[in-house]
Amino acid sequence: MKRSDTLSLVSVAAIWGASYLFIRVGAPEFGAAAMAGVRAVAAALMMLPLLLWRGQWAALRRHWKPIAFVCIWGRPR
Repeated sequence: MKRSDTLSLVSVAAIWGASYLFIRVGAPEFGAAAMAGVRAVAAALMMLPLLLWRGQWAALRRHWKPIAFVCIWGRPR
């Protein structure tokens, strides 16, 4: 495994672990559903620059309806 792979793996692990810490702190305050929504919106906002950098904006505009359908109606109730 390359050094950059190790750094990527450690970064993903840190981000993943931190999200559970934020859930533990935020869920009692805001509620589980609101916390899940905040996490989803934050993830989308964090991935938007990557989408733009990779030149996939046109694909998002073309497929926004199925994505919105899954985001809105695909969640557990």
